[in-house]
Amino acid sequence: MYRVGYDIGGTFTDLILVDDAGGAAHTAKVPSTPAAPADGALDGLRRLTRTAGVAPAAVGHLAHGSTVALNAILEGKAARVGLLTTEGFRDVLEIGRLTRVPESGNPEAALYDTQYDKPPPLVPRYLRLGVRERIDAAGRVVAPLDETSVAGAVAELARHGVEVVAVCFLHSYANSVHEQLVADYCAHHHPELAVCLSSEVLPQYREYERVSSTVLNAAAMPILDRYLSDMERRLQEEGFHAPLHVMQGMGGVMGSAAARWRSVHTAVSGPVGGVLGGAYIARHARLRDVVTLDMGGTSTDVSLIRAGEPEITSGGTLGGYPLSIPMIGLNYIGAGGGSIAWLDPGGILRVGPRSAGAVPGPVCYGRGGAEPTVTDANLVLGRLAPEHLLGGAIALDGDAAHRGIARLGRDIGLQPLQAALGIVRVANANMIRAIRVISVDRGHDLRDFALISFGGAGPLHAGRLALELNIPRVVIPPEPGVLSALGLLAADARTDYVQTVLRAAGDADPGELERGFADLERQAHTWLSEQGIDGSGHSTVRALDMRYLGQGHEVTVPAPGRRFDASALGDAVRDFHRLHERLYTHAAYDEPTEIVNLRVLGVGAIAKPRLAEADDAGAQRGEAPPPAHASRELLFEGEREFRRCPVFRRAALRRGMRLPGPAVVEQDDTTTIVYPGQEAAVDRFANLIITPTPAPSSRDPADG
Repeated sequence: MYRVGYDIGGTFTDLILVDDAGGAAHTAKVPSTPAAPADGALDGLRRLTRTAGVAPAAVGHLAHGSTVALNAILEGKAARVGLLTTEGFRDVLEIGRLTRVPESGNPEAALYDTQYDKPPPLVPRYLRLGVRERIDAAGRVVAPLDETSVAGAVAELARHGVEVVAVCFLHSYANSVHEQLVADYCAHHHPELAVCLSSEVLPQYREYERVSSTVLNAAAMPILDRYLSDMERRLQEEGFHAPLHVMQGMGGVMGSAAARWRSVHTAVSGPVGGVLGGAYIARHARLRDVVTLDMGGTSTDVSLIRAGEPEITSGGTLGGYPLSIPMIGLNYIGAGGGSIAWLDPGGILRVGPRSAGAVPGPVCYGRGGAEPTVTDANLVLGRLAPEHLLGGAIALDGDAAHRGIARLGRDIGLQPLQAALGIVRVANANMIRAIRVISVDRGHDLRDFALISFGGAGPLHAGRLALELNIPRVVIPPEPGVLSALGLLAADARTDYVQTVLRAAGDADPGELERGFADLERQAHTWLSEQGIDGSGHSTVRALDMRYLGQGHEVTVPAPGRRFDASALGDAVRDFHRLHERLYTHAAYDEPTEIVNLRVLGVGAIAKPRLAEADDAGAQRGEAPPPAHASRELLFEGEREFRRCPVFRRAALRRGMRLPGPAVVEQDDTTTIVYPGQEAAVDRFANLIITPTPAPSSRDPADG
């Protein structure tokens, strides 16, 4: 069977086709078409199958990553949403919490910012209506749902032209009966309205986060529905009949039907594909602790992998709005190849977050871009070949890039080369800061990590970042420009179910908790079956969200085993204390604990692509590289003169070969720079392993 993964990014769409039988892979990278994302994707799929000589009907698995839902929220193009709440609680969405959370997700960034403005509510007040009903925290009906109140509120929202009704009643996580009644009413009386229930999106307590997550999901639902409907129709017309699977933020795929109602779960699906691809490469390279660096055309995404697994967070923000769903931890910044260099009001050089994107693109693309970008700077510094991008599909105009950077340089009193170096330094500083936030700032020692770099621009910068961060090893995968697409094929189907219980651990009934776990597991197995995953491939993982009584936030504690009994409860309390001590350096063993939520992760195993091993025929350990096919002058940080460096073709490198730096390695989807003081070696899976130039007795990094 053939498998295809494709990731639509802000600047390029990355595609990979893998043959299950032989493990052979074919790749393609085409410009994205932001106005109509499916256009670029279909163009890439045609090229990919044509190059591979594979009929679309022979493709049995399609995995897709995109930022359609994310862009709809960030660009203010989301659907018109109406919100129904318990009477008296219509302003929860606007009141929020005392903490100010900016778009970066870091409250400290806004704490002392006197110019900070909270993002406007996604639902304006006139579209937020209360209805008469009340359920208490134990799930008991205090006041029945008033159907007349519901009818009037829904009619009012319909009159204002909303597309989706989000329903978030108080304590619906404990009893969803009233929300379900509203959904039934809308289905019978207003079938033109889509309905999004908080009890389905996030059945757990904390009213503000639940309302915010539900509204975000509702706002993206019609956008993603139209997009996926168009994509699937056009795939069928092209001859692709395999079901479409969509990546979600927690690192698993789901069927397109599930994606339509779990729309917000797809918001960061493209970047997550890159993290999974990095984890897949790391496992094959026998690396446990890794930082992934995905530098594309629009942004750079960094993530942490510990003991071979990406770190999962319980939520984050989307455009400054709280989003409480499980997702792989990502720190993303506006520092991509297309990020624009500019001067702030104080005359300080900045890079990003604004990007030239695919259209018009960097100045050197010759498509009307006038503001210099990181790509333009790399071209001026000799790090990119004018004729090389995408195997020559895009010719780069070095003179235009030089003129664009010269204009910026004049504004800050720098020569063009100094300005180009300044742009690269600022971009690197932004990426270094992003990596430190997820590693050093959390107590991790980067000397114990490797850096896996990918994306079209990542390998240009990774070696320099490693030198500055004291990361001892950089891994450049064989196809770094399309690793996000490979990650889509390395993903299982995954789902997460949660139920709030709010029980003091000392008073909790293990039998009640076991029944709660069993119910969540049944839901997970049903969902996995709906994704077309055979039951023999299903597995579930249990966990508890716990805290000390009176604490405001929880710690997730694994609850292994098939049955939760008194012994398992005791183990969970003990493990909570130990985990709290490891995370926060202290534990209060004598203090009472509380169980807040039950969690079940459902996993449906999907066959993974097999990584082809590098050709080692005739290769000797430490063998010299083949003759360089060209040379080019590069200017490096801290140097005043250009250096003439050998340029190698990636396809000509074999297992065991070494390349002393400085050197350039070119391939169709990216360019890798081996900086002065470094060397590169080719490992068994054709990864380039970049390390500091070793002492003669050092172990060969390609041995793995």
